[in-house]
Amino acid sequence: MEKKVWEIVSAVKSREYHAVEMGTMTDRILRTGMLYRSVSPFIKQMDHKFKVDQGCIGCGLCSQVCPVHNIEIRNGRPWWYHQCEMCLSCLNLCPRQAVQYGNMSEEKQRYRNPYVDIKDLMRR
Repeated sequence: MEKKVWEIVSAVKSREYHAVEMGTMTDRILRTGMLYRSVSPFIKQMDHKFKVDQGCIGCGLCSQVCPVHNIEIRNGRPWWYHQCEMCLSCLNLCPRQAVQYGNMSEEKQRYRNPYVDIKDLMRR
C-alpha cells in the first residue's frame, strides 16, 4: 500500500493523467458512505458504555480532543452526549488511561499515533 501511495504522490506532483481505479463493488459501497449512513444511528448510541475509573483527574483532555464535541466535563467528570463517532480519541489519549469502554478496555494498551501532535487535536 505504501508503494501505491508514493506512486499516486509522484503522479500528482508531475501532473500525470491516470484513469480512476474503480475497485471492487465493496470498495465503491464504502466510498459512497452507504454503509456508514446505515449503521451511523447505532454507532452514535454506543457511547453509553464509556465510563471513567478512579484514575480520572478531570483534566478535560477527552472533551478537547473529541472531534464531534460529544463530551462535556460535568463536576470534574466526562459526560457523553450520544453523538459519538467511535474514534476512541478520548480513550486512547487520556493521560491517566481512566476512560474505559465497558470492561473491554481495562488494563489494555492505548494507542497514540506518533505522527499526530496532540496539540493539533485539541480545540480551544
